[in-house]
Amino acid sequence: MYPKERKIWQLFSQYPLSVVSRFHLNLANELLATDAPILIEGLQSSFFAALPAFRDRKLFLRLHNLESVYYEGLANSETNLLKRFLYRLEAKKYRKFETHLQRFASIFTISKRETLEVSKVANAFYLPPFHGNATCTSAAGLGDFALYHGDLRLSDNKRAALFLFDVFSELPQRKLVVAASDIPDNIKQEAKRFSNVSVIETQSQVELYDLIRSAQMNVMLSFQPSGTKLKAINALYMGRHCLVNENMIDDPELMKLCVFCEGKSAFVREIDRHFSIPFEPQQRTEVLSTLLSDRAGAERLISEIFKS
Repeated sequence: MYPKERKIWQLFSQYPLSVVSRFHLNLANELLATDAPILIEGLQSSFFAALPAFRDRKLFLRLHNLESVYYEGLANSETNLLKRFLYRLEAKKYRKFETHLQRFASIFTISKRETLEVSKVANAFYLPPFHGNATCTSAAGLGDFALYHGDLRLSDNKRAALFLFDVFSELPQRKLVVAASDIPDNIKQEAKRFSNVSVIETQSQVELYDLIRSAQMNVMLSFQPSGTKLKAINALYMGRHCLVNENMIDDPELMKLCVFCEGKSAFVREIDRHFSIPFEPQQRTEVLSTLLSDRAGAERLISEIFKS
């Protein structure tokens, strides 16, 4: 294991804090001691691309986000002034650090939009997220609640939860469940204002997956564009109706499996309508097996890395 090392001086580095804190000299030396291609998981782990010692090494990147855009989005959703400043500083540093993208032999993105952006400076391929679902387990029929789940420590997810509280204030006959492993006190207190909103602090992934399967719909939105979100993919594999805004999914074929909503009135209308529509999983099963196969994705990754 190579633990993150966060020190106060890293805040003053020219490199993003989330990059420099993940660099470990022992790992760098071990990588230099081998002659194999190097696949780096996430831009946050790619400090090696900036080091002269790795200039002649064949590097590949699995890109999770264009981090400059991601941190700018966090800043836009953050209400704490200090955190907002730090997020904007991190975004600024990432804009400079992302010039190292051209160092990679290939970059595998999880976003169609980011594929277009990265293709301007590097060899980029769209490769959907690996998700671990072998088959679609969505249940047919009806559930009696809508589910929103996410990491509520993140400002974007907090903002989404508060937005949905406002939506469900106009749907008093419809039930919303908000699930997370750690729910902030302000979210708990706000939820108490609505008789049709409840919060559940999940104790395990199994408990969360049971909620996803039991819900009549999974309602998901984001205020920042960062490609197809993993929780949207899990909801498609396990849940019934999926209601999303445009920032949750940017693959047009996957979007066809969802109910698209943009703005409060659209969410109110479609949530109310889909509570009475029984779900049928057949079409979704066929599409997911074609578009999101982990095996097919892994085979393409291996083929690109080891092609002659």
